[in-house]
Amino acid sequence: GVPVEKLLMVTFTRAAVAELESRVRDFIRQAWLYSTGAQIKDETIRQVVDQASKTADLEEIRERLYQALLLLDDASILTIHGFCQRVLTEYAFETGQIFSAEISSGDTAGLDEAVNLFWRTKVTGLPAGLIGKMIERGFTRTALKNQVKLAQGGKKIPPPPPQVITITEENCIAEMSQAYQQVFADYENLENSIIQRLDNERIELFKKADKTSRFNKNLLDPIWWSSKEKAFELLNKIDQSTKYGAAVFGHYFDDLETLNNLFADRLDGLFQSFFRFALSEIVQVIDARRLRENTVTFDALIGRLHDAITGPRAAALVAALHKKYHAAFIDEFQDTDREQYVIFKTLFNVPEKIIFYIGDPKQSIYAFRKADIFTYFKAQHDVDQCYSMNVNYRSSDKMVHAFNKFFLPQSDFTT
Repeated sequence: GVPVEKLLMVTFTRAAVAELESRVRDFIRQAWLYSTGAQIKDETIRQVVDQASKTADLEEIRERLYQALLLLDDASILTIHGFCQRVLTEYAFETGQIFSAEISSGDTAGLDEAVNLFWRTKVTGLPAGLIGKMIERGFTRTALKNQVKLAQGGKKIPPPPPQVITITEENCIAEMSQAYQQVFADYENLENSIIQRLDNERIELFKKADKTSRFNKNLLDPIWWSSKEKAFELLNKIDQSTKYGAAVFGHYFDDLETLNNLFADRLDGLFQSFFRFALSEIVQVIDARRLRENTVTFDALIGRLHDAITGPRAAALVAALHKKYHAAFIDEFQDTDREQYVIFKTLFNVPEKIIFYIGDPKQSIYAFRKADIFTYFKAQHDVDQCYSMNVNYRSSDKMVHAFNKFFLPQSDFTT
């Protein structure tokens, strides 16, 4: 009893939309023909019409199907981005959007400009040694551009390590420089501490070496103690895996490991914090430019509608969409994400509305674009019924049998 213009069908790609439109049109046309007494081959369509005729007059069913055929162009069969764009455009006041925003699939010039601006204002003022270390660890303009693209495409940025410093826009150069100098200061303090211990224990080390026949006593030649550099050259030559090396210098190994890893651990943590700061700054610049130019990316459409559905003016928007749509079919649901699910759940997981989520978790392949299989599983618990297809329309019996035979485990499969 739901008019076709009150139906929403959402799928993943434009090609899928075209196929879905074709199938819906063919289904309704075949159903109408069957309701008029014509013979059709599709057993499923015959069953649907026959089942409906048990609860409604056949003449009424025929009229519904005829009206559906006439108004099929009014049905909303859309991609997720198309649906979001339509809502944001039709309900610009309720969603707080600027009218007639231009969809932009990519903005290479804007990305280059934002990255270059950040590099010029926030990186080039850092100490040369620090910049060199950053580049050694992959912090380059190219890497920044790639990460911004991933972030804007929905790629989740890993959580930062325990913060080395708090980076602020106003003082980031001073804060980074100070943190970098602190790493060197801590490194030097630990070096000096180890050298002081070596000096204090020199006699004891010679005694230990005398008791260890296999220890290379040449490493304790006075020439190795002539400078800090020589001393650490000695320590780094000690084979920590041998008992005789551990017998003489074993109590230094922890400090040496800390010293050797200090730069990697501290600088990597520092650079990860700075990297997240850089992404935030660059994305803000790009977003500000798009706001000025009234452009929006496909991925941003979902975020904007989600914010509108959950924002302070959500009530008016939800009421308008409840009036517009009575039922929804969400195809390829295994490729949904949390924001998309919140949109559809808010609109249709409510009394007097109908929603079908159609998907196969085994086909979830878009995790790199925020697809969240756990959202799929959560949706299973939020709906009233779960159905599985009992007919495979994609393979022949012979093909399935052949694959099952080919992959059948042998008797010793588990050994």
